[in-house]
Amino acid sequence: MGSIYNIASWDDSGTATYPKNSIVKTSDGKFWYALQDLDANTSTEIPAVGSAYWNGYTNVTVGGTATAESYFFWTPSYNIQVSHTPRVKSIQFGDGYEQRIKDGINNDLLNIQLSFENRTQAEATAILHFLHSREGFGAFYFKVPAPYSMIKRFVCKEFNSNFIFDDNYSIQCKLGEVS
Repeated sequence: MGSIYNIASWDDSGTATYPKNSIVKTSDGKFWYALQDLDANTSTEIPAVGSAYWNGYTNVTVGGTATAESYFFWTPSYNIQVSHTPRVKSIQFGDGYEQRIKDGINNDLLNIQLSFENRTQAEATAILHFLHSREGFGAFYFKVPAPYSMIKRFVCKEFNSNFIFDDNYSIQCKLGEVS
């Protein structure tokens, strides 16, 4: 662990050990993140949606069919900022009257700023790998904390990390909801 670029392939031989926050790439090209330490006896738990050992994907039903979609599952620190900028079209009339209507079906998409403070190098590497692998345009699902408490689809166009001191990292990211 230590690089977001050199990711090991999943070893299904049953002899591999994966520490918490390990990243593996399965034969279908998906990246999975270990939720807990896995020793050689439990590492045969294949990365899959709903696994108690692996995460990175969730089932989303689209048109009656469930598909595995990217899922950002890390819990942010408590300093979350959510902003709304509803898109509105307005027409100004000569007598001072203004008429407003919403612009589009989904005119109030969320913008969220998240912070991940005091994270280990392993967890910071996993978070940064997830965000980096989406390359600023790949959408993923994230459960927005209360009072919204819904899983919504986002992209992350901006993120940064800070090395505070040994094994202590801070990450900030901006998520923009997409429809």
